[in-house]
Amino acid sequence: MIAFGTLIGAIILLGMIAAIRGDWVMAGATALVAVVCALLARAFREAICTPYVSTVVRMEQLAAGDLATPFTYTEYQDCVGRMTRAMFTFRDTAVQQQQNAVEQAEVVSALRLGLAQLKEGDLTGDITIEFPDSYAELKTNFNEALASLRELIGSVAEGAATKWTSASRPPPRPRAARSSGPMARSQQSRAVAKSPMKRSGP
Repeated sequence: MIAFGTLIGAIILLGMIAAIRGDWVMAGATALVAVVCALLARAFREAICTPYVSTVVRMEQLAAGDLATPFTYTEYQDCVGRMTRAMFTFRDTAVQQQQNAVEQAEVVSALRLGLAQLKEGDLTGDITIEFPDSYAELKTNFNEALASLRELIGSVAEGAATKWTSASRPPPRPRAARSSGPMARSQQSRAVAKSPMKRSGP
């Protein structure tokens, strides 16, 4: 564009010189050439400079996080078109990254809540919200681990309760202790009375 501007300036200068010298034909010809060059310069600017500049500006917007503004010049087959079509890939990747960040934040929040409940001794904090497909296995593993922990603690508590009940019962009295009362002494006395007495003398 600088070259076209310089050329147009030179042509206009020649036309002015021709007009000063009285050569109106030359002056008219140079004026016509200057107009044609100006029109060509404008057309080249619209065809080359504007698409390049607009594409560069859109790339800067994309780098700044603007994912909504549409892309133009996608139908071009030159470098402008290739850069524009490449920006579609960049935008789709950025959108996917944003979506992944949102999903990860939801998963981390749910796990943080479940672990906080577990820390407080609450074993009923199953994850109930829907996880994205890529994190569904993590939700299943967490809930299954929590169920196994509940079952284990329940079994331990049940066993401890059984042992406590057994320990609280009074122990059975020994057999010797049961036969050492008055009734036992009475039975022993009757047995002695029934036994034959030894005779004394010849």
